[in-house]
Amino acid sequence: MLEFMSLESGKGLSSVDDAKITLGIMEYERLKELYRVSGQKAHLPLVPGAKELVDYLKEQGYPVVLISARPYEKYLNILTDTLSWARDNELAFDALYFDEEKSLKISKRFPRVRLFIDDSRDQIEEVLLSASTDQVEIQRILLLDSTGKKKVPAGVQAVKSLAEVIGILERENEEKTSDI
Repeated sequence: MLEFMSLESGKGLSSVDDAKITLGIMEYERLKELYRVSGQKAHLPLVPGAKELVDYLKEQGYPVVLISARPYEKYLNILTDTLSWARDNELAFDALYFDEEKSLKISKRFPRVRLFIDDSRDQIEEVLLSASTDQVEIQRILLLDSTGKKKVPAGVQAVKSLAEVIGILERENEEKTSDI
């Protein structure tokens, strides 16, 4: 989205906060709206390691559920863009849910979660709060932070890449196997 906004505005934007300040809220919201209807989401690159992680999880018997905060009810193209994106990137998932408040979707649909990964600290904090109040069990929560600069909430493990997640799960499987 920032790249799209930078191209449209002719201004280099480094973060959402920077975009809001540099463009002003009205222009930021206008460009955000334009981005959402542009169809760009169908062509976004995968986060490095995403396909490998999804394939690994499927091989290990994990059900893979994608939860997106994309506002598909307001922008009808977002659903088809997201499905096209997943198909084009050959992501094998069991379910796809949309909810701007991921924590609510988790607490309503999934009382036991083995692994939750997000790159948004805010989303993770909402999930932690929801889990504590709605009796949801989440075995492991990972914050994807390639910069290493995000503040990590208690009970959450930061990872710099999705490849690191595979390494963590492989070590865990080796430990379980060696305990037998």
